Amino acid sequence: MGAPEQVVAIAAQASALVGLWAGLLIITAAWTGARWGELTGLQRRDAHLDDGEIVTAPQIGVGRSQRAARLGPPKTACSARTISLPPFLIPPLRDYLDGHDHPHAEHQL
Repeated sequence: MGAPEQVVAIAAQASALVGLWAGLLIITAAWTGARWGELTGLQRRDAHLDDGEIVTAPQIGVGRSQRAARLGPPKTACSARTISLPPFLIPPLRDYLDGHDHPHAEHQL
């Protein structure tokens, strides 16, 4: 991972080009170590923002086959875990989730 400023610059560019969700995905991945498939497989029920954590479920994640993305078990058994969020990330995640009622955190994908 590059310097925090580089991650923030990349996230800002992604937000401007694709949408806020893309920037939040990048920041969350960079500061938590969660993989793309783990994060994009998250559902609203997996966000425990009052506890400062997200939970990657043992049965749901997004992986890639040779042809397309697929919803299914995470890459490894270790992927099913509770991930602590840095305090600065909780308010923007809460604001984003409060802005829609779709069950998936990344409803734009």
